[in-house]
Amino acid sequence: FSHFAIVPHVGFNVFDCDFNSEMKHSVSYPSAGIGFEYAFTSAWAVGLEYMYDRYGVFGKPGANNADTLLFGQMHRAGVYVSLDLITLFFPRAERHIVGVEPMIGGGYAWYKNSIMYPDDTRYNTASADPQVMPGFKGVAYLRAGLGIEFNLNRTLALGLRATYNYFVNDYPDGRGFSGVNAVASKNN
Repeated sequence: FSHFAIVPHVGFNVFDCDFNSEMKHSVSYPSAGIGFEYAFTSAWAVGLEYMYDRYGVFGKPGANNADTLLFGQMHRAGVYVSLDLITLFFPRAERHIVGVEPMIGGGYAWYKNSIMYPDDTRYNTASADPQVMPGFKGVAYLRAGLGIEFNLNRTLALGLRATYNYFVNDYPDGRGFSGVNAVASKNN
């Protein structure tokens, strides 16, 4: 039973989408979730994770575009594999106070945009009509990350984790649909 861990997550999410970089200003929003992890050995672990994210992109101050270019919410469910580098390199240590854990994985996300401008041209975006997504849509994602864990005792740890999620289709910001004038790159 000691191989299992429950991992609550609280943090911030920043969504970097395909609006022209000269006009966008991505904003961080609170994010929360929970994970369940199983350690095969003291170094290797696999986990299941659910996250709820909100995201938004705003026009740069003073630019000729709408105040809010994109706003939405996302539910992500995925799996990951992590490796504790400290345990890997120092396996005979009696107690590990710090863990450094790179991770890779992937999953599926369900998202809904409540404000979405389908055109990322630099001019007169404020005069365009925003679109509202009628329901949740889905997209697969890949992820990579790094965590630093401080073991307070044998049963409780506190950590920091940064992850990067790459959406394999260019849908969450509305750039993957017909009639869209996309100037920037094709990924999120």
